[in-house]
Amino acid sequence: MRHNEHIGERYVTASELKSFAFCRRAWLLERQDMESALVGEQVRGRANHVTHGQIVQMRNEDVAATVLRALAASTVNSSCHFCFGATRKEPYPPSI
Repeated sequence: MRHNEHIGERYVTASELKSFAFCRRAWLLERQDMESALVGEQVRGRANHVTHGQIVQMRNEDVAATVLRALAASTVNSSCHFCFGATRKEPYPPSI
C-alpha cells in the first residue's frame, strides 16, 4: 500500500518525486504495490523526517514567541513613554 493512498491516485507526493528521480524503476514498482527490500530503511527515514519536522515546528514556535514578547515589550515601553513622558521645564507647547 502506498503511504499516500488516502489522497488518491491523482496526486504525487514530494517523497514519490524524490523516489522517481533516484530510481524510476523503483518508483514504478512501488506504485504497483511491490515491496522494497529496504522497507526498514524507508520506515526509519520517514520517522526521521517526522522527528525533524517536529523540531523545526518547535523552533519556529519559539521564534514566534520571542518576536511577540519583543513587540509587547516595545508597545509597553512606547505607551509608558507617551503617558509618562520626560518631565519638561518648559510648558508644552513652548511659549513664543
